Amino acid sequence: MTNAEILAAIRDGAMTEMTPAHIRHLRLADTLRLVSFEPGLARAAWTPSEDFAIPGPGGFIFGGYVAAVTDAVAHFCMLTFLDDGRLYSTADLRLSYFRPFTERHYDAEARLVTRTRTQAHVEVSFLNQAGAMAAKGTLMQRMREGDAPPRARA
Repeated sequence: MTNAEILAAIRDGAMTEMTPAHIRHLRLADTLRLVSFEPGLARAAWTPSEDFAIPGPGGFIFGGYVAAVTDAVAHFCMLTFLDDGRLYSTADLRLSYFRPFTERHYDAEARLVTRTRTQAHVEVSFLNQAGAMAAKGTLMQRMREGDAPPRARA
């Protein structure tokens, strides 16, 4: 499959048999939906699972869960411009929170900021239901050549 076909299948909900384990365990396949994509841009809708809310007043969503979603939405963006079969890994992920994650729906947008031959800088913004910025993530993605995953170091 090409990257465009993979993204279309994700958007259309047809990728269940290829869903990676971490996506299943975090229940992102049930809560994160790719809405649209074009080169250098991906838009998604996220309904956080209450299973990842911290107990107590407000029911804040655990920040590590937000970081995992940030990485997943950035992945959608990466697939919009990478050559088919080109691998990459997240080299740096920083997330700034501007509002508590207490709502049950967020719009996310991942945008390519700049890229070189070996790395890409992607920003992911989360907007709450009122359209206010809830968080912004910046990611540096290290791109690799080839179609085999990187070897583990001994």
